[in-house]
Amino acid sequence: MLGKALQQLLRLLRYAHLTLRGIMIGLFVVIASNAFLLTVYTVDGHSMDPTLHTGQVLLINRLAYMRSSPQVGDIVVVSFGNQGEITFVKRVEGIAGQLVAGRLAPLGQNQLFIEGDNRSFSTDSRSYGPITERQVLGKVLWQAP
Repeated sequence: MLGKALQQLLRLLRYAHLTLRGIMIGLFVVIASNAFLLTVYTVDGHSMDPTLHTGQVLLINRLAYMRSSPQVGDIVVVSFGNQGEITFVKRVEGIAGQLVAGRLAPLGQNQLFIEGDNRSFSTDSRSYGPITERQVLGKVLWQAP
């Protein structure tokens, strides 16, 4: 009788151990993904209307440009400020070596020209000039409807 109860207890402990281990691995993957691979961004403002709207949730691929550079048409999240504390979502309209409408000189190495899709209500490279590729936090991978 005692042997059967002990076996059941051991089975239950093994199950609990495997479950807890699975939860811990899953939690580690989620934390690591959020820190290094993917991050969530919420649109704030109307500069990307009609493509993106205020409150819309985006999934950002932080490693998208590890082996390649942003391309014209990519929607990216960029950072500004000394600590990168200000972020914007914009579309890449010009890359290094290209002439962009309204500029007299081509973009320099690692420079990007970014604009919001809602040109009338967007503060972007037309106002503050080109940005560097280093300022790009990631590429929009997915957008919630």
